[in-house]
Amino acid sequence: MSKHFMIDIGWLTGAQVSNKFFRLAATVFIARYLVPEQYGLLAIIWTVNEVILAIIRRVTQTSIINCNAEELGQFSKQSFRINLTVVMVSALVQMILAFFMVSLYNEPTLFWYISFLALGHLFLPFAMTHAAINIRNGKFKLIALIDVSQAFVENLLTILLILVDFGVWSVLIPKVITVPIWIYFHRVNTSLPVSNNQVTTSIQLVSASSKVIVTDCIIVVRNNIDYLLISMVMGLEAVGIYFFAYNAGLGIANSIMQSNANNMLSHLSRSNLCSEEFRSTKRYVFRHLFSLIAVIVVCQSLLAPIYVPLVFGQSWIELGALPVIIILCLSALPRLIIEIYSQLFRAKNQLVSDLKMNLGLSIFVSVLVLIGAQYDLITISIYLTLGLSVFAATMVFIDYKLLNKQSIPNVKPTNSNYITSA
Repeated sequence: MSKHFMIDIGWLTGAQVSNKFFRLAATVFIARYLVPEQYGLLAIIWTVNEVILAIIRRVTQTSIINCNAEELGQFSKQSFRINLTVVMVSALVQMILAFFMVSLYNEPTLFWYISFLALGHLFLPFAMTHAAINIRNGKFKLIALIDVSQAFVENLLTILLILVDFGVWSVLIPKVITVPIWIYFHRVNTSLPVSNNQVTTSIQLVSASSKVIVTDCIIVVRNNIDYLLISMVMGLEAVGIYFFAYNAGLGIANSIMQSNANNMLSHLSRSNLCSEEFRSTKRYVFRHLFSLIAVIVVCQSLLAPIYVPLVFGQSWIELGALPVIIILCLSALPRLIIEIYSQLFRAKNQLVSDLKMNLGLSIFVSVLVLIGAQYDLITISIYLTLGLSVFAATMVFIDYKLLNKQSIPNVKPTNSNYITSA
């Protein structure tokens, strides 16, 4: 397991480093051509879009990854219809939210920005099942190459559109028109299994998927609620500075965590054969991912005073973004711990526990941000980082004192057709 897990981490991390290099090139132009108010609009657009993507992203994915080999054909057959239904409803909800955002911020252009991204979601069901099977089969090299290809085209188009003065549209248009790249390469590299018998029902699949959807929504709301609260309390310029600081300080670490979430789930699900194997896998995941993120956090924190003015421009230093960048960067470590526990719950099909943990954390984070917003962005960043650290430390303490004393029931491997690498 250790060899294949590290290989998968290598491919996914390499892809994210490449993606961030491409994103950095685009961000240099964005940071120099867009004003904080436009960054504020992007923060609101991204928040709404991410909430809807959370509903869409893993509708049936977890069920496909965790199911038995004999269930896979039926799950795959049913998943397209479920995915398509969820995506269509979600796109409509996003357009409704666009109306709400227009009235909340008195910015008519928000409707067109948010609705345009909603149209891009409608293409996703045509490869969502294929992507889930690629994750199940451990084809992380393929997944990494697809991500890099899509990111390269997306950011190249962003730079070109920025140069011809497309403003906020420069970031949104490439996000939609590069979706076919993701669809094409997942479909041509995956064969859907044939269903020979009825081993499950749509109701069972919807039931499992609904828990994952609710939990993912809670997670993405928690990760983006600070943007909405800051914009409502402090205004568009403040949230624009915060949005820039978040992406400049937490972008790389956050991308690596998100890309390795499926890697964690795949390996943890495969190790459900016995309790000792599961515990060994958990320790391995903690040790190696924590070490990787820690190196990134230390390097970024120490080098931020150098690379921020050099790469993004002195104006962001004058706006007070530097300390916010450094503090938010430090929050990557507790965020990783919380993400690992979320994947542990999912691997053991403890979806309700995952939901409760993330709901409690979301409420906690919202209160901290609201309190911090009464002062300034630095206070918000400190409260948020300390709050996440306390919550992560609590999870580790509970795990050490309680969960490790409980035996994990032996179950048959759920991923018996697992392929180690592409």
